[in-house]
Amino acid sequence: MLFGRILIVLGLLMTPFALRADTFRIAASSSLQFALNEVIASYVEQSGKQAPQIVYGSSGNLYRQIVQGAPFELFFSARGELPRLLFERGVSIDAGDLFGSGRLAFISAKPINVDLGLAETIRSQVVAGNQKLAIANPAHAPYGRAAKEVLQSLGVWQEVQQNLVNAEQVSQATRFVASGASSFGLVSLSLALSPPIAEITHYELVDEGLHDSVSHKMVRLNAASADAVHFYRYVKGEGKAIEIFSRYGLR
Repeated sequence: MLFGRILIVLGLLMTPFALRADTFRIAASSSLQFALNEVIASYVEQSGKQAPQIVYGSSGNLYRQIVQGAPFELFFSARGELPRLLFERGVSIDAGDLFGSGRLAFISAKPINVDLGLAETIRSQVVAGNQKLAIANPAHAPYGRAAKEVLQSLGVWQEVQQNLVNAEQVSQATRFVASGASSFGLVSLSLALSPPIAEITHYELVDEGLHDSVSHKMVRLNAASADAVHFYRYVKGEGKAIEIFSRYGLR
């Protein structure tokens, strides 16, 4: 039964919400996968409209695809500066709207004891225990950058180098922990709180003072259709969407 749940989780972490050619297209941070899927389901139920086509990835990689002409209409970024940069490039309608700030979680498939502090836990269980610690790639993934800042703030960045597993995006880092490929991970709280992940992992919330804020902003791109703008306004002004994001740790 547990193995079956793991397979389901891995599938969810790899599959877009929908693949329809006749709907608008969203590019979104993979940290939002479960939260945004739930928002979309609520929107479809309330509006009666078709679900959009959505592609999840690291915010940095999606930004590059948009700049290079990828046909997206909305961008949900975990790097607050990227919508502004798109606006400065003339690619978006404006600089976007903030819809939440994310947190980091230290997760494992086994119960976690951080009574002696996160730094000592990493030293004793990851480094001394020769275990793997999965993070998203700091070069282009916002939660990877935040994870690196946490490890630097704790003074363990150099010690843990040989134990790090760099994932392409934060959902992949989460998948490594869920599958057992990595014993520990520093991932987004939004993924750690998602029901499929929460069923098979344990987490400890990371002190937000250990890293820069992970600001989530959404922006309408120049190609945004009327349906895309309608959904954007729903997310911006609908209490249900705000409640869903809040439940996934986005404040």
